[in-house]
Amino acid sequence: MNGRFASLAIQDPPYNLVAFERRDVRGFVEWCRKWANATYNALAEDASLYVWMGADLTEGFQPLPDFMVIMRGTKFRARSLITWSFEEPGQNKSPATTFWPWPNGPQGME
Repeated sequence: MNGRFASLAIQDPPYNLVAFERRDVRGFVEWCRKWANATYNALAEDASLYVWMGADLTEGFQPLPDFMVIMRGTKFRARSLITWSFEEPGQNKSPATTFWPWPNGPQGME
């Protein structure tokens, strides 16, 4: 990016890697940690990261819970969690989570 930094990153990891057993949850989440750290390095100090993550209600909401745990080990801090669902039973929709790239959130916003 020629020394410039992004003000926004949106990640929509392919949940089907877990859903179709191409990768176990642990491997998927470790892969997520890698791209989260790479994303952090590309963001400006006041940037945001939005993540769309699958949450399978029949499998303990995985991979979302494990993803949230690994994000605690990054330099990002959660700002909000947005969830939604379809009207029809059995059609689950992924939540979106906003992360700040600062250890304690933006100054003056706490």
